[in-house]
Amino acid sequence: MLQAQLYGKTSSELTWSEDILTSNIFGMLKYLSSPAVIVNVLRNAISLDNRALFIPNDIQGTSYHFWPKLRNSEPDLVLVLHSSQGDHLVGMEAKYLSKKSSTEDYTIDETERTNGQRDQLAREIEDLYVVANYSKIGLKQDRILSISMLYVTLESYIPRNELAETIRSIQVHGKCSFTKEQLYWLSWKSIYSSLTDVPLSATDGLIIDDLKSYLARKDMKTFNGFNVSHVSKLAWAFKKNVRYHASPVESLSWGYRRISNGTK
Repeated sequence: MLQAQLYGKTSSELTWSEDILTSNIFGMLKYLSSPAVIVNVLRNAISLDNRALFIPNDIQGTSYHFWPKLRNSEPDLVLVLHSSQGDHLVGMEAKYLSKKSSTEDYTIDETERTNGQRDQLAREIEDLYVVANYSKIGLKQDRILSISMLYVTLESYIPRNELAETIRSIQVHGKCSFTKEQLYWLSWKSIYSSLTDVPLSATDGLIIDDLKSYLARKDMKTFNGFNVSHVSKLAWAFKKNVRYHASPVESLSWGYRRISNGTK
């Protein structure tokens, strides 16, 4: 699918699909030989108070679980980052040209709200705390070191209102101990820059090159300044105390005339 989109061989429906976008980007990152790149990507995520997502340096591997069917939700991706001390659980909901599929309906009693009347991100976050869901992603509860949630969007600015709505929903229902410090936002446009400055094998390099071409084709790049070509030294300079000599100008002689009866 990625190659077809690189060469413009897919329908517009697939071109603008957020599921295809998620699959192309994170599906390819899954096949890299090192977790270094995905760690770089995740570290670009920021919280409501502008803190970067902390990922320790001892990540040894990553498990990718696309669209897992949890108790009350289906996040786009659940990542399990494996370290020597335990696992870091990162949920992800990715949007492209749309917003959350559902928001909290406060006109309905909270005990009677259906999943479609709940905040989408809040449901996914609550499911990350349901122990019964861990077997679906091969996770053991006693190995969990941290739980985070990422909201991925196309904007270049953090969607504070949407994230604040999610936190409010979680607080109202009180089903888990999740706090606003665990909720992060990531822009699709920040991923391009995360794909550089990481030592890669030859095969990894091919994957990264295709991903960068794909992101560039979709104009998902941040502005990195102007690329100015080398300018050679100019072969001129100002001179000091330059005097200009002008030819003399004769003085003018003129005066007024009285006009009477329309004649001079």
